[in-house]
Amino acid sequence: MYNMPSSSPSAYAVLPDKGPLEDPFQAILRGAGEAENAGGGGLQLDTSIITADDPHQFITLGCTKCGHTHRIKLPCGDRLCLDCAKQRQMKYRTYLVKKFANGSIDASKTKLLTLTVRSMSDLGQMVDMLFRSFRRLRQRQIWKRIFVKGVYSLEVAKGKNGWHAHFHILGEMAYWNKHNLSKVWNEVTKGRGKIIDIRVLRGSSHNAIREICKYPFKPHNLQKWTDRDRTDYNFAVKGRRLFSTLGEWYADKLEHRDVFRCPECGGEFIVVEYSGLTVEEWNFQFDRPPD
Repeated sequence: MYNMPSSSPSAYAVLPDKGPLEDPFQAILRGAGEAENAGGGGLQLDTSIITADDPHQFITLGCTKCGHTHRIKLPCGDRLCLDCAKQRQMKYRTYLVKKFANGSIDASKTKLLTLTVRSMSDLGQMVDMLFRSFRRLRQRQIWKRIFVKGVYSLEVAKGKNGWHAHFHILGEMAYWNKHNLSKVWNEVTKGRGKIIDIRVLRGSSHNAIREICKYPFKPHNLQKWTDRDRTDYNFAVKGRRLFSTLGEWYADKLEHRDVFRCPECGGEFIVVEYSGLTVEEWNFQFDRPPD
């Protein structure tokens, strides 16, 4: 158990340029989520202070009433990190399960759509082209008439013919003839469109949710990727959202918003450590708050 400092708790509930936090845990998760969605940035702590083998930076929270502590890992910056992927995947699955459970989406009109382009040797160029093409598709009037709401996820795989990238879209939409959809997709990709698949959601929504949430976080044949492949992937998806909302859900926030209460006494948590250093130790050593 961490011995809480005797000084005012409000002195510890401060993050850079944020001011006092009424709910530090919510702010930390929001900042970490923004950092992950942006592919970096946000809450950045000095990695030189970490002595453990675990590359993740962390923040330790302490209960203002009983001193109980809880440690939270922050995204490490590697989009292929399985620890970080599990946290993101859980967040997105929870979001979709709630949407289906509360009737926010008409399951009878929900479809699974797959969009891709021909394989390329340069993953960065492929991902750029795929995102540009998808943006042009969403700007078409036919998309605006047919598509209502949903989410997309990006899947990347490495094969004999180079890199493959796909968009998987789960959403509520009106009927769209596969031939017409393929024609429009081929237009917006400037002739590079390939493999269009559109299916009506059948059976339990949980299978579809599990499938669409796994694609961005566990690339196919990852165990066979070289270090260069991993570097190319991280560079190609930097600043990209591997999972995001569309249509009427576009403005939804995917970050966890629940207040984290102490499991021992129900009290609120405040920040007491940044990657192993107390706030006082950090300020003394670096003469500044964490970046």
